[in-house]
Amino acid sequence: MVARKARKKKRISFEMSIGGLLGLVLVSLCVLLWLFFLGVWAGQTILLPTIGEEGATVRSEARIPPAKTDTLAVEAPVEAAEVKKPPAPGKPGEAGSSFFSLQVESLTDSGEAGRAVLNWQARGHQAFLLAPGGEHEPFWRIFVGRFASLTEANSQAAALEKAENVKVYITLLPAAAAPLP
Repeated sequence: MVARKARKKKRISFEMSIGGLLGLVLVSLCVLLWLFFLGVWAGQTILLPTIGEEGATVRSEARIPPAKTDTLAVEAPVEAAEVKKPPAPGKPGEAGSSFFSLQVESLTDSGEAGRAVLNWQARGHQAFLLAPGGEHEPFWRIFVGRFASLTEANSQAAALEKAENVKVYITLLPAAAAPLP
């Protein structure tokens, strides 16, 4: 009989000292930590809007220019416009506990927001203003219309975007948020 030759398997081995092993672990942890922070940064940048972007709207060029008078005249339109504080949430089962409205602008200056409401009302829209809801919300929000169904609000939003060249956001508001028609 012929004897078979036993094949030797090639083995690869790495030899490291304790210092080398600790260095490898440290470098691996740094790379993983860097990837974690890069992922968090990318998620925050891509997925979440910036502070000004949430309420940003496209403004029409037919706006009333700011008044160049004293501060009393600037604050007067806010009093003339219908300003409501955001109410406490109503019970979901109540009849008429909420309605849909179209948010057309969001501004940080109360005087400018009051003038914007008067501007929308002058153009024939049923506009109203909601004051900022809390200390972390600086925006005065301007709404147009009061709709019972989402279908109504969608059709009106499309018409308003086309006619006024603004970006419209459909919002569900509690009934106490706006004046009655």
